[in-house]
Amino acid sequence: MVDARLESPGVVLARLVPPQKPAAEGQPSKLWPLPVTGRIAVRVGFVQLAKQRIEPLEGSAVLERERVRLDVQQARMCGVSFPLQLDATPERYSVAARLAMKDEPFESAIKRLTGDSVQITGTADLRAELRTQGRGPRGAAAQPHRQRRSRAAQRPRHRFALIGNILSVQNLTSIRDPRELDKGFPYRSMTARGHFEGGGFLLEEGFFDSDAARIAVNGRVDLVGADSQLNVLVGLLSSVDRVTGAIPIVGNVLGGTLIALPVSVSGDIRDPRVVPLGRHAVSDRLLGIFERTLEAAGKLAPGDEKESTREPKAP
Repeated sequence: MVDARLESPGVVLARLVPPQKPAAEGQPSKLWPLPVTGRIAVRVGFVQLAKQRIEPLEGSAVLERERVRLDVQQARMCGVSFPLQLDATPERYSVAARLAMKDEPFESAIKRLTGDSVQITGTADLRAELRTQGRGPRGAAAQPHRQRRSRAAQRPRHRFALIGNILSVQNLTSIRDPRELDKGFPYRSMTARGHFEGGGFLLEEGFFDSDAARIAVNGRVDLVGADSQLNVLVGLLSSVDRVTGAIPIVGNVLGGTLIALPVSVSGDIRDPRVVPLGRHAVSDRLLGIFERTLEAAGKLAPGDEKESTREPKAP
């Protein structure tokens, strides 16, 4: 039976815990029952992992012979705070975490998460609730998990193959020199709302706002393979050259008429295929994303009349 409190300015985990040898398949777990019981409280300035650092870390663990309860009150990594709770028994485990960022620089966080494949500067707000559960060594089949997330990244400049590929399609080359896309370009905001399910992120509503274009998105992002499928509506002010296949969707926005072009995005989200679609592909759901986002941002003056070209789909 233990009742301890550990405090330290910092911990390098590799110096404390030797590398674990993988257990042979079918070999019973040696974790349960636990050799000690009691409560351990921890407060450290940082914990250095292999390539990442959690700074700070504060929490407690309650140990029973057949149960562990971990409660992390403070934890922060790459600008993201993630307090969490974990319950584990020989039969099952469950984890719940809340991720949060508030007006934090986004560049370092996105670089650590994606390497150099995505470069986004500016500040970000993030709110997320993640939950998962599964079986322990003596448990039944794993239970499906569902995770929800909401994110908003804001301001200056970005380089992101998804956006670059969309704006590089032939129908849209009049709005931006494709060579300039490799250098990145300014944007005002980028938001996403959805949930994780079955190895992917189901994007319920996404919106990208910049001087070059406004983009509404929904669909599925494949996180473990190359089978993403997104429905995209690219909105432009009519002051640019006429875009083949575009339709007017909202009147009198910032002194011009917003026109839109639907495209399909598929494949590997890091470098996806983008195919322009016909007018019939414009859905009420994508139009709704545009209208709600622009109204919330105050970009439609009171009394502005909206135009809708929701035509019946071709048979």
